[in-house]
Amino acid sequence: MPFTGYIFDPASIPDMASKSESQVRDEAPWFEPDDGLATFRLIEAHLHLQPKDVRVKLDRLVADLEDCIRKVQRLKVEGDLFNLTVIAL
Repeated sequence: MPFTGYIFDPASIPDMASKSESQVRDEAPWFEPDDGLATFRLIEAHLHLQPKDVRVKLDRLVADLEDCIRKVQRLKVEGDLFNLTVIAL
């Protein structure tokens, strides 16, 4: 799945403003860790091979991506699903 497929659009949940955090989490999309890890590792490899493609601080972007990978790996070990909105916290 392309990276954009993992980005949660709050507008996809009707009346989100009136719902509790747990209700939003229940309705948000959740993904298999293996799928996300494959996508995130491809992005990481590309960043290392083509650093000139990045228009932001590469070190910060790579650090954030590595943090994301660690968190998704932990969820995989725990047998859980992931959501980028939640793991970014």
